[in-house]
Amino acid sequence: MRRILFAPILMAGLLFAGCDSDSNPADSSSETTVITGRVTDENAVAKQGDVENAKVSAREIDDSGAVQPSEGETTTDENGTYTLETQADADVMMVVATKNGFEGRTLATANGTARAVSAMNINAETTAEADVYVAAKQQDGNNEPVTPADVALFVDSRAAADLQSSATTNAQIAAAIRAAVEAEGRWMRHQANESDATLELMVSEKARVFGELQSSLHADATAQARANAMAAFESSMASVHTDAGVDAETSAHSRQVARITLEALSSGLSAQARFALRQRAHLLEADATGEAVVSAFQGHATASARATAVASSAAALRASLLSAQSEAEMNAAWDDFASDVAVEVNGGLNLGLDLSALVSGALGNARAAFNAQVNSSSSVDAIIDAKAQFESEAKAALESNSSIQASGNAEFTANVMTIVSAR
Repeated sequence: MRRILFAPILMAGLLFAGCDSDSNPADSSSETTVITGRVTDENAVAKQGDVENAKVSAREIDDSGAVQPSEGETTTDENGTYTLETQADADVMMVVATKNGFEGRTLATANGTARAVSAMNINAETTAEADVYVAAKQQDGNNEPVTPADVALFVDSRAAADLQSSATTNAQIAAAIRAAVEAEGRWMRHQANESDATLELMVSEKARVFGELQSSLHADATAQARANAMAAFESSMASVHTDAGVDAETSAHSRQVARITLEALSSGLSAQARFALRQRAHLLEADATGEAVVSAFQGHATASARATAVASSAAALRASLLSAQSEAEMNAAWDDFASDVAVEVNGGLNLGLDLSALVSGALGNARAAFNAQVNSSSSVDAIIDAKAQFESEAKAALESNSSIQASGNAEFTANVMTIVSAR
């Protein structure tokens, strides 16, 4: 369950970096934005107490991560609720609540042209998300931007708790998220030749999905309603590629390289934060990989009868990853899924082979080289190159295998087994 583990957080310098003549501050001519929300102390999604008489104001966050104060201030009522009229008119804003050493924050995005925003309840997790988002924008590249939706997806209660205890830093978590987003975008752009328009549509889809989450979590809902809102958000984020017109196989490989890059370039994180981020990346990868493999089976005249069984294995993979308590358990879940897919390929095509053993033997050297390259890489591009090389070698090795060639379905078999192995 998300949105939990709240403790008052003092923000060490609210990152007013960048407040210079180039930062485009709001002025009196800007259209007024009306933001409504609530400030609470929360623990295990049960409201412990509304924060009454807290001062609430807004900040603008630009694309470089500069945070600027905006005109307008209000106070919360006895229920912790507020209605703030502000001159803030950026696409992404931060709502800040302060009272007697207490400080909490949340990100807010405007819905349409009306500039009316129903912000998420301010709590520990939204505070962590706001701080990580600012840090991510300060590290961001121009082509693959980190969005509020990316941060909300990866920063859960575990990461928030580690930030509160200073077990890890905003910059470290931001760097891990940024690496994953950057790898995903660059794979699509340079390996799959997706257009700028497609990448921009993905960013727009993320903005829409975050807006829906923001509205859903604005209400003082039950714990179950909150859980449902988060589940819907996570499902929508998993579908961003499809909604932007990206094919299933491209989505799978881009999610794979995102997870690999996050793992390789997330040094310095606490054990808990590292596992939390990796688990989310594994889940995204599982959703995309499962969809790609099922789609491949559905498109094959003979193997299509096995598509339902593959879909069940993909669902089991996701459930196992979601309940995993260690990286060893996540890796075991992937091994089980690859084995299940090999069984369905073998059965669907009547190969009469121990396909798992064959794939393991055929790809052993290529996999060892791939892992060595990833482990020694210090850049996103190097990891993308290593994965592209492995995929090419894997497909060539499987397609040229005499036992697989004899089936007459070498291309299908090589493609499916590469999808589940190129990770």
